Amino acid sequence: MSNKLTFEPKEELFLCSDSLLIKSDRKNPISDFSISFLFELIYKTIIKDDASFLISYQGDEKHYNIVESLWNIDVLNRKNLFKYDSHCSTDISLDILAAKKYNIDYVVKLKIGRKCDFIYFYVYDLKNNYYISEQEYREVYKSFFINPTKAKINNDIHADETKIISLDNLVTLQASNSEILKAFSNVKQRYRSKNMILTNDLYSLTLVENLFKNYDSSFKIKSNTIKNKINNFFYKLFHSNVSNLRPYQSIINIDSFTNLDISLNLNYKLKKVTLNTAVLIYLDFLIDEIKRSKFIDVSNLFVVIPQNATFQIIELLDQYNIKYVYYDPTAIYKYLWDENCLFAYTLDSVNANPRYSKINNNFYFLICLVWMLNSYTNRNNLLSFKYNLLCENFGKVKSIIKEYKFDSGNVHKIKSIIEQNAKNKIFDKYEIFDIFISEKFVIAKFLMSDKKHQTIMWYDYKNSKICIEYQICFELNKNMRAWKFDYIRSKFFIKKLLKKAKN
Repeated sequence: MSNKLTFEPKEELFLCSDSLLIKSDRKNPISDFSISFLFELIYKTIIKDDASFLISYQGDEKHYNIVESLWNIDVLNRKNLFKYDSHCSTDISLDILAAKKYNIDYVVKLKIGRKCDFIYFYVYDLKNNYYISEQEYREVYKSFFINPTKAKINNDIHADETKIISLDNLVTLQASNSEILKAFSNVKQRYRSKNMILTNDLYSLTLVENLFKNYDSSFKIKSNTIKNKINNFFYKLFHSNVSNLRPYQSIINIDSFTNLDISLNLNYKLKKVTLNTAVLIYLDFLIDEIKRSKFIDVSNLFVVIPQNATFQIIELLDQYNIKYVYYDPTAIYKYLWDENCLFAYTLDSVNANPRYSKINNNFYFLICLVWMLNSYTNRNNLLSFKYNLLCENFGKVKSIIKEYKFDSGNVHKIKSIIEQNAKNKIFDKYEIFDIFISEKFVIAKFLMSDKKHQTIMWYDYKNSKICIEYQICFELNKNMRAWKFDYIRSKFFIKKLLKKAKN
């Protein structure tokens, strides 16, 4: 039986570079009708009847019913539909593996907020081994507003027509020496670093357990199922207990969207590090390993960096005579397919080996970090020495992130306001970007070049917040530097800009 349902969307839809974001414009969750209608448009515009496709999600397991509801859309050719035999949230890296193994044309990935107040729709195209183009997303985006009254839901599931994928078997394959561990299968390390992993979901827990069974390492893995506020309290309490932490070289928390919260044992203290700092330490290790092997000319290599990369990373790459390019959504496909692309990362995720995969994979980066930690343990625990040497050469940076509620309708004003205030006594340079780096809209960067401070501004559409990252160089050439006044001046200038944009 088919029920025709008509509606007027009350949600906002945003076009990102590699996804579509649908967001509730009120405190209620996104309506089932809007979700179904948007997926129907994706199916009609991109997938069509003759292509096979997999629907998966990432987020809280209680939202699995959203995926189930999409199976019932009337227009679907269910004979071409693939789905997992589990309700687990999964990472896109697993979905891509499924697409390659079963020759599935498209993966539709939903990243669902905890309160279902936002959903990102990603569409991966097996033929191009990457997400569909921004132009294809744009066609769906336009259709959403032009014709918002044709969602059709079929109450018959037709489960026997769909193709079922064993999640356990796929995770086992992903953790094997033929996938994530392929590049590390011949690495023989005498010593093993001791590390801890905290995870938020069953998929991450299972994958990490399998990875570290197959990769010789010493890991304590804990299921991190306590609710966020309570969990954060105990996590911080645990961090404060130095006697418990001393044996660990790292503690890494993996959230429900596979973002990594990294703490490293530096100078006998567990220190939470930013992604920029983790990348800095790892790139120094990786490039040194490549140079010692003498198989690759590093001068041909390049790294893709985000607009918030610290000056430390740029100076490190310059020191090794390695080129870098800033992330550009219009050119990233070309960068990743270049065999000289050594490494790429964004504001919150990493592609540590573009030859293995074109999509960022934080689990792969996790193994890279363990490889590095094991190697430094091999060499009389050199991690602190290497970190201190990097600080001596490139200084120390404090990262302070502030978030402010900001209406998305005013974001477009910021560019002109920055240009109007270009001449000021605080920053000597500025760059305007106005680009999406995955889910974040990076607006601009301001520099105090002589002091090596920089301030980066981006917009988070899912939370309707503008985010300001103040990167303060507080130590250079082993000398501590006064920085608080510079920080206050920067903060005052940015707040003044935002106030003008709101008016």
